Parts: sequence; C-alpha cells; structure tokens
Amino acid sequence: MICPRCRQTLAEVELGALTADVCQRGCGGVWLDAFELSRIDERHELDARALDALGQNRAQRVDTSQRINCPRCPDKTVTMRTFFSPAKEAEVDKCPRCGGHWLDHGELGKIHAAFRTDAERKAAIKSFVDQVAKEALEKRKSR
Repeated sequence: MICPRCRQTLAEVELGALTADVCQRGCGGVWLDAFELSRIDERHELDARALDALGQNRAQRVDTSQRINCPRCPDKTVTMRTFFSPAKEAEVDKCPRCGGHWLDHGELGKIHAAFRTDAERKAAIKSFVDQVAKEALEKRKSR
C-alpha cells in the first residue's frame, strides 16, 4: 500500500496481535484495518511510543488537515476526519467504506492521553451523552 499523506510505501509491522501498515520512511502514519484501532486504543493494549519508534522521516512535512484517500479501497474512497473519543482530544481519518483508520504520527498517543483510566473514559462518555441530551431537550423546549 501507498501512504495517503506522503506517497511512500507502507511497511507491514506486527503490533502485538495485529499487523499495521506503517509509513516508516515518510510521515510516520499508520493504517489500521476495520476494528483494529479498538484493539489498541487503550493505553494497556499497546504503548503508543512503540509506534513512534517504528520510524518517521522528520524532514517529511505533511498537512494533516487535508482530507486523504483510503489506501485500502480500490476506488480510493475519501476518508472522513472524525473525533475518536467523546473528549474530542484526538481526530483520526476513517474510511466510510471499509472502516479502516489512518493515524497520523502521534495520534495514538493523543488517544491514550485522553483517558488515564477506564473510569475517566466512562465519565467522559457520560458527560458527552448528558450534554447531547441537554441540547436536545433545550431545542425541543424552544419550539
């Protein structure tokens, strides 16, 4: 596969029980197939520094705000930039067709840093749901 950010060839790398496609010679991004991100999104599942240590050409500059095409889908589906967590600490690129995720260099660390414990994750989800429900109720009352 080819890196959707810097066009370098992605290398298959074993990360515990899964294989990721990593841009080792370029921007340092990582492609994870559908459901793989959920297997490493918590700090105890994989040390984010392990991904950072796999390589990145520090001279390679990329604009992470630009939308990218899915490196997996044959039709190069445009990915969607979305917040990964209710805390909105980390954005990732997700392919709406195959469900894979592109993580730019350092994004897994941001995902891990958003929650130090499972209790913090649950509290953030509850807070997010409460806020959405409150906004929906206020909207209904104003009609």
